[in-house]
Amino acid sequence: MVVNSGVSVKRQDNKMIQNLNQHPLQDQWMFWFNKLSKDSEFEAQLVKVHICKSVEEFWSVYKHIKHPNELRMKEDYSFFKVGVSPQWEDPANEKGGRWVFSINNRMCDPNIDKLDIYLRLL
Repeated sequence: MVVNSGVSVKRQDNKMIQNLNQHPLQDQWMFWFNKLSKDSEFEAQLVKVHICKSVEEFWSVYKHIKHPNELRMKEDYSFFKVGVSPQWEDPANEKGGRWVFSINNRMCDPNIDKLDIYLRLL
């Protein structure tokens, strides 16, 4: 038996209760990290960071990754539905686009992180 927040539950029921505390997303989403390098192929530069299945997972990952004002030149993150690769060649991206913001480091405002999260939530 496990005590969870003052409530006694059987072990097999514990997972069900934990899932009740989650807010599942309609689709699963993947955070990708891309560190552009002249030395390797684009696909080799892509790193799968985490699959988010719930609102709570999204915020947990977002809280622990580098935010835009911490990224180095040519580093970026992508956020795609699971099964869609962050590459133009993926058929799901045929009519897609990309938003790129170039910021002069000397003029970089800490509020750039707020802009980043607002755009991800669109």
